[in-house]
Amino acid sequence: MLNEIGLIEFELARFASADRTLRRGIAILERTGEAPVALAKLCSSLASLLTDLNLQLGYAEMLRRRALRITVQELGPEHPEIRTLLGNLGTTLMARRNYQEARHLFEKARAMLGQTAGERLTRASLTSNLGVVASLTGRPAEAAGHFREAIAIWDGLVGPLHPDLVRPCLNLARVYLQLGKPELAWEMTERARAAAARSLPENHPTSLEVLRAGVAAAKKSGRKAQASALQRRLRSITPMDASPVGLHVDVSDLRPE
Repeated sequence: MLNEIGLIEFELARFASADRTLRRGIAILERTGEAPVALAKLCSSLASLLTDLNLQLGYAEMLRRRALRITVQELGPEHPEIRTLLGNLGTTLMARRNYQEARHLFEKARAMLGQTAGERLTRASLTSNLGVVASLTGRPAEAAGHFREAIAIWDGLVGPLHPDLVRPCLNLARVYLQLGKPELAWEMTERARAAAARSLPENHPTSLEVLRAGVAAAKKSGRKAQASALQRRLRSITPMDASPVGLHVDVSDLRPE
């Protein structure tokens, strides 16, 4: 019950309350020694909170590893939950800039997936995260391949303008700029902008990131009028109030899924 309450508080951006709830649940189950799988879920939820807020990442990694260890012991190494926990640990390691192990875990989790719709969506997220790792470790061409593969999966399952496509399209646009392909970068920023418009307010931090990337792509592809229009749009938008904690893992301008 406390895990569900903590997750609801997290979704409502009541971060401090979610943190207290999840820590309380962990303390209770540690004291009683009961329900190890429930303890693993609480550890995983608290780690997700800390990772998303870029706080106490060393502790978040410990929680991820503990959740994985308990789940393997209780449910077995082939249980479907294991691939989720592997991917989650990879995300926290990526936030800690342990890219080599993160990449290994993403690949291991992908190898466990089947071909159901849900598993293919998970594959898209893991593949996109592999793209982030490749980009952060100086392999933009490999990163572009991963992002294209992930986007193709999402396109086939949820459509080209689904909100989940905002970040991978933006990441691919940035990689195309690194590769000297501004025309392709422009196309991706336009896709990201259209997808963001369906789910995010225009002053949301991600929406503003998309606009800034669009300005860069427009300038480098010779679209002076479009670049000027986007710059005017940016100047007219009042950003959301800054939060005392971030909403994304601060690994670079590229973001994981």
